[in-house]
Amino acid sequence: MELHHVYYPNEGPVGARYYGKTMLGCLEITKQATQLCLDAIDAVPFSGRGSCFRIADFGAADGGNSMALVKLLIGVIPKPESYLIAHPDVRVFASGTSFYKQCFSNNSIQFGFCMSGMFVLSRLYLSMSALPFISRPCNITDGLHSTEITVAEEREMFKRQAAEDWENILVHRARELQPGARLVIANYAADADNQSMGRTKRIKHNMFKHMTDKCRTLMDEGIITKKEFQNMNVKTYFRTEKELEKPLINADSPVYKLGLRLESIEIKLVNCYFYDRWLASGIDGNAAAARAHAQSYVRSIHIWGRNVLLQGLSDIRTPHEKAKIVDAFFQSYEDDVAKHPRDHGKDYVIAYLHIKKLE
Repeated sequence: MELHHVYYPNEGPVGARYYGKTMLGCLEITKQATQLCLDAIDAVPFSGRGSCFRIADFGAADGGNSMALVKLLIGVIPKPESYLIAHPDVRVFASGTSFYKQCFSNNSIQFGFCMSGMFVLSRLYLSMSALPFISRPCNITDGLHSTEITVAEEREMFKRQAAEDWENILVHRARELQPGARLVIANYAADADNQSMGRTKRIKHNMFKHMTDKCRTLMDEGIITKKEFQNMNVKTYFRTEKELEKPLINADSPVYKLGLRLESIEIKLVNCYFYDRWLASGIDGNAAAARAHAQSYVRSIHIWGRNVLLQGLSDIRTPHEKAKIVDAFFQSYEDDVAKHPRDHGKDYVIAYLHIKKLE
């Protein structure tokens, strides 16, 4: 019996550390949060006498983009020396519990952080057009991502789900954090100019629109159906500054009542690693270099985008047929980037939050 590949979100074809090595832009997001994390740890009340300082990395993926930060933070924790340094035989274990649930005991964490993870939605609302007759996810009528929504009802569903998820995430963190503890979150966001990941003024092509246009072409050519196109949804939402700060400044919110307070919030543009690398190379016109650049850039989209497309395709299709369609999609995308490398890139718009729990 032939064993078919089973694809999961963020799965890499070559296994260990593939995600961290591929998502190099996320490493820059983490680098830019380093000083904020150091300042937050400095503010945590901790004597270092007969107690343990616990750090939590929420949504760590394979750990590749936060390992250096964790090592740095361990080195600055007040004495006594961390058991990870003093005792080489002590092992670190990861928890498979989602950050949409409580991951640690009440009042057990001194410092927590999450780098570019909490923009993913826990679920999508049921389509209003389908209720009450059928239970199915809310599909985006005209695109792959919530930034492309043109139907007001769909926009409201995403906005409401994002607000509920954000409050839920913070409630769990509030229970886990000790009084006086700190939390740093770097989250994909939308800025005052309506810029967001893959949609910034300095780069010609909007990444999600480009993906949508290519999927729409597949639909127009009869390769995929309209239903399959509308099932290809990216389950993420880029919150605004007001949406992010609301549960932390509203005295009636459960987050506020549990003692979490917003110390600071700043939205920054983090340049696309691949785009800037190409501009700095100065080798326009070199077809082989442009192809290598296109492969590495598109690979950073393929790592999460492949599953988005696969899950949208009908189960009537064989796994081989699905893979063929999706592989052709990304090959076409790679060809586009190789032809015009200066037109493609995905800058990040990141909200950096510093949160404290009252003592």
